[in-house]
This record gives sequence, structure tokens and C-alpha cells, in this order.
Amino acid sequence: DEFTVLLPDVADASEAATVADRILDALGPAVPVDGFALNIGASIGIALHPDDGRTAERLLRSADAAMYAAKAAGRGRYAVYRADMGERAERRLKLELAMRGALRNDEFVLHYQPRLDARTRDTVAFEALLRWNSPEHGIVAPGLFIDVLEESGLIGAVGEWVLRTAC
Repeated sequence: DEFTVLLPDVADASEAATVADRILDALGPAVPVDGFALNIGASIGIALHPDDGRTAERLLRSADAAMYAAKAAGRGRYAVYRADMGERAERRLKLELAMRGALRNDEFVLHYQPRLDARTRDTVAFEALLRWNSPEHGIVAPGLFIDVLEESGLIGAVGEWVLRTAC
């Protein structure tokens, strides 16, 4: 679900932004597929050679960091790379790798919270609360990692684990 557009003759960020606007406009209308109207969107990260990276790998990392900044700003947008984005993207990548390891190494845990009937005070259900038992940080609340699970596509696998474990 990610792709790269290379623009060899772009002089500056404003020219790249013009292309990004055209791409976002083209993706705006719904696309009919088998009787359904599919809405397609994009978040675009812009990085320029050589300022944002002299190698292909570095340039792609810079564009990726800018793309995550665009997503954070509300999706359906573009962002031009800034040096501070690289640090945030690196932290996010480390967290994604840690989430993959957490799933593989069985580091997720469920905490069960009783649900009480307000009138009788009887326990009527339990709520399963997902936590990450990080070897480095201890118990981590989901507010610090759920968005990374969603953006990385790991949320489905973790959701299956939650259902299997809770049941």
C-alpha cells in the first residue's frame, strides 16, 4: 500500500508539492468497483536530493518520515521533509520493530477489569485490556503503541491474539 514517485527534473519543494496536489486531487473521487464506491486516499512525503538524502536509502527514509508527518496532520495531505522528522520516524520504526518482536515473543498480556451492575454491584462481565509487557520498559499502556499496530498492519494479528487469549 506504499509506492514511490521519482521526479528527476524537480527544482524545489514547491514543484514537488504541485505534483503531490495533483495526485491527491486525482485520488479524491470515489472509484466504482463491483457496484461499490471505494474511496482512495493518500498521505505523501516529499524529500529532495541532495538536501534530504544523498543515497537512495536515505532519501526514501526522509520521504517516509515526511509521509508519517502528513498522516499525523490528518491524512490526505503531503508534508515536506524536515530534519526533526527523521528522529520521530526512527523512534516510530523502533517501536514498530518492538511490536513485531512483542507479538513473536508473547510479550502482550491481558488485564481483566470487572464490569459491575450499578444497582446490584454484581459482576456481570469482564473487560479485557491489552498491555505490552516490554522487557525494557515494563507494562506499557495501549495508548503508546496501538496507533503503530494499526499503521503497520499488525493490529489484525494482535486482535486475533486478544480474542484467542480472552476466550
